[in-house]
Amino acid sequence: MAETVKLSPAGRVEGDLDFEVEVEGGKVLSSTAKAVMFRGYEKILKGKDPWLGITMTPRICGICSISHITSAVKLVDMASDNGIGGNALPLQARIVRNIVGSTESHMSAMRHFYLIFGPDMVNDYYKDFRDFEKLKSRINPFTGSSYKAAVVWSKRVVEITAIFAGQQPNPSSFVPGGVTSSPSVADITKSLGILEDVREQFIEPYVLKGKLDDYLSVKTWDDLQEWMGRGDHEDSDLGLFIKQALEYGWDKYGRGSGHFLGYPAFETEPGQFWYPGGVYHSAFMHDGANEIATDHMAFQQRVMEHMAHSYYEGNGPLHPWQGKTNPIDMLNIPGEKYSFSKAPRFDGLATEVGPLSRLLIAGDPLIVDMEKRMGPSVFLRQFARFHEMLAGHYVIRNWLKSVNPKGPFYMETPREVKDGFAFGWTEAHRGALAHWAEFKDNRIENYQIIAPTTWNISPRDENNVPGPVEQAVMDVTVEDPKNPIELQHTLRSYDLCLVCTVHTTKSGKEVHRFTLGL
Repeated sequence: MAETVKLSPAGRVEGDLDFEVEVEGGKVLSSTAKAVMFRGYEKILKGKDPWLGITMTPRICGICSISHITSAVKLVDMASDNGIGGNALPLQARIVRNIVGSTESHMSAMRHFYLIFGPDMVNDYYKDFRDFEKLKSRINPFTGSSYKAAVVWSKRVVEITAIFAGQQPNPSSFVPGGVTSSPSVADITKSLGILEDVREQFIEPYVLKGKLDDYLSVKTWDDLQEWMGRGDHEDSDLGLFIKQALEYGWDKYGRGSGHFLGYPAFETEPGQFWYPGGVYHSAFMHDGANEIATDHMAFQQRVMEHMAHSYYEGNGPLHPWQGKTNPIDMLNIPGEKYSFSKAPRFDGLATEVGPLSRLLIAGDPLIVDMEKRMGPSVFLRQFARFHEMLAGHYVIRNWLKSVNPKGPFYMETPREVKDGFAFGWTEAHRGALAHWAEFKDNRIENYQIIAPTTWNISPRDENNVPGPVEQAVMDVTVEDPKNPIELQHTLRSYDLCLVCTVHTTKSGKEVHRFTLGL
């Protein structure tokens, strides 16, 4: 007889996603991702000043506030004739925006591995793993040495974010036409010192047990296995993760849809991006096609949102510029609707977003080689998150070194936007993020947001095709429904940050304090 397994909350940061699967004989028969909270920023912004989205939307997420302000300000850049999404901005403004966004993502990568995914690695299910006690001493929440180090050093990374953004979260230094910050030589020097400390005191001794330069020479799966056999790499946090993943078959399940989407992000020269954006179809599951987004306007027009199974009026599909966000009467819910998330599709496909998508589209040699050999999986999705942080370290350092305190950091921008449609986009750590708006008479006529997790946890569309996460659990074997560790790994490999709101605690209550004797 089939048994219903419920994971609520499915993430560790917040309780806004309920996940249910029907299991019989260990096999998953069906899955349902239910977003259970309505935020309504699209309703709040209607009729407001076009620049209000820059102030309001970072409050959507206390973890990805930089990503939201980036998308919101690029949207107004476009509507203000600052080029497509601000391509005409001064070079120094683009570099500062890149530093702020990339360091926030650096922080998220550290925290996700150790604070979100890591605790499942020391589940009692793995008590017979040969390195289990070692893992517990490192990864156990609050007490593990690596867990505590990740909290401390991820906080140091976002000091760089705050230096260049003025504050983090919810900065106000991004404005149409550039940034209001003017970093000094002291700011740059301090930030470079922090970044080097992160490498020397966290990445190399904890993550790698070796030199970052040595790891970055790894270009193929064979290279990675050879790297594991040298020095103490096998005993590093990354090494233990790889050993555990392969021993317990994390490379064999959690494949998902096999379609990957990314937006152009971190612009260097006009029209040139660190991540080029595009779409990739798994070489293991599909045809391995890799399309780069060269025409950004045409590319974003291939996005449609379905609502057949969402708690909103209508079924769609609609492009976000025509999008509607009108909740239904929750006392009379049609049987086919089950989530406050819409179901975005690209060319009609349920596409996954996140670090794995970015790296595949960008053609990272190691990640592409691994995907071709073993396909997408819990292991590769989580490995890609770690790999991206390591591969991006020197990119951030080079941006810091290229900042010129003399600027310019801003170009004069009119306070009034033109009538019509605009969009702004970026890559948050969790994946593709975009804001779309229609402006009329210098007011917001319509505003629509598709966040990364909307792509990943989307419900079924009008053709009854499940979203990426709903598909990802279908190849999972659940050995113990009371401890569905396989489901937890699969879900958390996506970093389910549904609505990372700013939380408060009762005055005087201390949740926990971390100290490190380094």
